Amino acid sequence: MSIRIAGTGSYVPERILSNADLEKMVETNDEWIRTRTGIEERRIASPEQATSDLAYEACLKALDMAGIKGEEVDAIIVGTITPDYVFPSTGCILQNRLGAKGAFCFDLEAACSGLLFSLEVAYSLMKTHPKKYRHVLSLAVQQNDLPVCRDVSIFRRLL
Repeated sequence: MSIRIAGTGSYVPERILSNADLEKMVETNDEWIRTRTGIEERRIASPEQATSDLAYEACLKALDMAGIKGEEVDAIIVGTITPDYVFPSTGCILQNRLGAKGAFCFDLEAACSGLLFSLEVAYSLMKTHPKKYRHVLSLAVQQNDLPVCRDVSIFRRLL
């Protein structure tokens, strides 16, 4: 049995925070940000949007592309450092919303590398238990808000 990525999905919130917007909030400028990070803009979730809401929209697209229904998902692995709650996990929230009643699910605490780690765990599950884990939903989702971006002086010292 071969293991492959059968579908992908993404979702970003509508609100845009540009480098020009950041210039009005903290001591920085577009050129400084672009040359060091390559970032031109970032998306900001509304106060009503939880991390699981962002993940849910992306999961629907991935499942649709793969031709898989939520109830066919055997495991959900979420790489995140911004879960909705400590308990239940974002994976469990997605399990309920997607109708993946029998899915094993958990959050894997990781930021930038979260997708790579969750893919590796998914691959390992599928490789070692091919009959049990046929459809694994592997994802990474972060919801970094403005307080993370406000202290640019710390950011500069780290570079």
